[in-house]
Amino acid sequence: MSWASGAGAAPDGPGVYAFLDPTAELLYVGKAARLRRRLRDHERAAAGGAGGSPRMQRLYEQAREVRWEATADEDQAALREADLIVALRPRFNASHRDEGRWSYVVLTEVAAGLRLTLSTVP
Repeated sequence: MSWASGAGAAPDGPGVYAFLDPTAELLYVGKAARLRRRLRDHERAAAGGAGGSPRMQRLYEQAREVRWEATADEDQAALREADLIVALRPRFNASHRDEGRWSYVVLTEVAAGLRLTLSTVP
C-alpha cells in the first residue's frame, strides 16, 4: 500500500486523482473537492475502515501509486475526470462500464449544422 503514504502530499484543493498498478496501468480515476482529504478517505478504507466495498478493496490491493492533478475548481475536476474516464476507460470505474450507458458524444454534420448524439461506441 505504498500509494497511501503519498496521500498527505496531495494539494488540499480540487482536482482529479488516478490509481495505477505496478506496471503503471491506470486502474481508477476520481475527482475531489479536496484532494488530500479524499485520498486520506481512500487510505482509511484500504486499511479496513468504513466504506470499503469488495470492488474498491480489490483496487486498493492492486494499486501501487496514486497521481493527482489540481484543477481551478470542482467543475473543472468533474470535466477532467469525465474526459479521462471516457478516453482511458479504467477498469475500476464502474459507472462508465459498457452497461448500456452512453460514453461518447458524437457530432454529425447535417444540412442544418451539427447534430449531437450519445453513443456507447466510439
